[in-house]
Amino acid sequence: MSAPPETAVSSAVLSLLRTLSQRSTTAVVVAFSGGPDSTVLLWALRRAALQLRDRGDVMPRLVAAHLDHGLDAGSKDRAYGARRLAEQLGLSSRDLRFDRLPEAASRAARGVEDWARRRRYEFLVRIAEEESARVVVTAHHAADQAETVALRLLYGSGLNGLAGIRPRLSLSDRVELVRPFLAISKEEITEAVEVARGYLPHLTPLHDPTNLDAAQPRSRVRHHLLPRLESQDPGSVDVLQRVARAARRFGRRLDNRLDQDLKVRRESGSPFDFFLPPTCAVSLDAFLGLPNELRRYALALLHSRLGRPFPPPEAAVAELERQLDVYKVRDADVGVDCGGGLRWFVRPTPAPSLVLERRIPSQAFTYTFETPGATDVPEIFASLQCGPFEEKSSDSPPPSWMFHGEVLRTGLCLPAGARPVATVRSRRPGDRLRPLGASGSRRLKDVLIDRRVPRAVRDRIPLLFLDGILAWVPGVTVDERFRLERRQPVSQSRTERARRSQVWTAEIHRAARNENRYED
Repeated sequence: MSAPPETAVSSAVLSLLRTLSQRSTTAVVVAFSGGPDSTVLLWALRRAALQLRDRGDVMPRLVAAHLDHGLDAGSKDRAYGARRLAEQLGLSSRDLRFDRLPEAASRAARGVEDWARRRRYEFLVRIAEEESARVVVTAHHAADQAETVALRLLYGSGLNGLAGIRPRLSLSDRVELVRPFLAISKEEITEAVEVARGYLPHLTPLHDPTNLDAAQPRSRVRHHLLPRLESQDPGSVDVLQRVARAARRFGRRLDNRLDQDLKVRRESGSPFDFFLPPTCAVSLDAFLGLPNELRRYALALLHSRLGRPFPPPEAAVAELERQLDVYKVRDADVGVDCGGGLRWFVRPTPAPSLVLERRIPSQAFTYTFETPGATDVPEIFASLQCGPFEEKSSDSPPPSWMFHGEVLRTGLCLPAGARPVATVRSRRPGDRLRPLGASGSRRLKDVLIDRRVPRAVRDRIPLLFLDGILAWVPGVTVDERFRLERRQPVSQSRTERARRSQVWTAEIHRAARNENRYED
């Protein structure tokens, strides 16, 4: 016999909060549409947090995040209603983060659902980072899982697609997505709404009419396909959930085995590889030794490693197999374009490898931000932050890494009290700087050539300008005007030094290259 609805919802939420408490999480972002599912999630989280706090546990702050996609005329009114609901559930104004997309017309050609999902997750990551929250929680439940598996069956997805919605997913280097309701049915959530009304009689969740749009595939599955399956064969939703769980278990085992047997690896060699399009390689001999069906799965695994959620096209797989047969006989060149900017080729030395590379053309970029602060640089899958260095000891010198010319971080010396405007951009003709130790300025182009920076990297390096001066070329040099001294003169007191200058750091953080993080 199933547990009462309040128990099922409360148990899932209590388990999550206890885990977060052990991890000393200070804030949790809750994706809040104002619909029944997210309303129950926020209500249960708020109620459980208060109960645990009364017992002496330290609970994270809850932040409700709502994005108005602007897809219909009533979206602005729903955003207002969601705000009122969150306040009714006990959140203060400082714990509400609401935003509206400027133009729904900018949606991608892949479809409204995909566009809205990607914008929503990008918004949630941004809010989490601004609130120093490492966890985002959504209210996806068992019926959502069944819909996802059914959709992927209809579109001929492979094993990875049949794994459905993941209970946990990395959205960025610092933010994790958690879905505590995946094992909870829609009926239990509907009944939990009634339980919540016992505490808050006027609680009325919102309903989004765009969820009824029959032109959208998920809406058709939700309102037509699954109800018919369930009426003719009760338990169909549970079966689809079991398919997802089985696919995840088997997929993990198969991925681990193929990683070992094929020696799957990221290609690397240059300190500047971070700025280059990613590649993935496997032993060619091990690949050719696989059965045909496992070969196809291995190719899909390589694609997933480079952020593609779907397996390669059948035509591309057939062409690769044809070229590999010719390669074994005549040592011919192998090269096959397989969609999405991806290409397979064989690298014969030092040991024959099948390589998948993702071709990402260099794009000019410019981003400006106030300091201390940070900005995303999506063209290179990174973010850059700049601000004063917090010294652990008032007497200790700056750490040695600030002087090593590292690719992803450096130390800078700025006038005390300075708060320059920072600009991160790609190089342009005429860029100049005064490299460390140089008597005068030089063309950036000449500096990059002298330092043997690969040609493919030069237009991808994010140059840091402070108040219009090129201060840092990552992995190459710092401008002499921002030179950081290893040791200050002994005769000069720390107070005197602090009046004159301060140590700043600039750091590049890796963003997830895997676009698949927004697929489910």
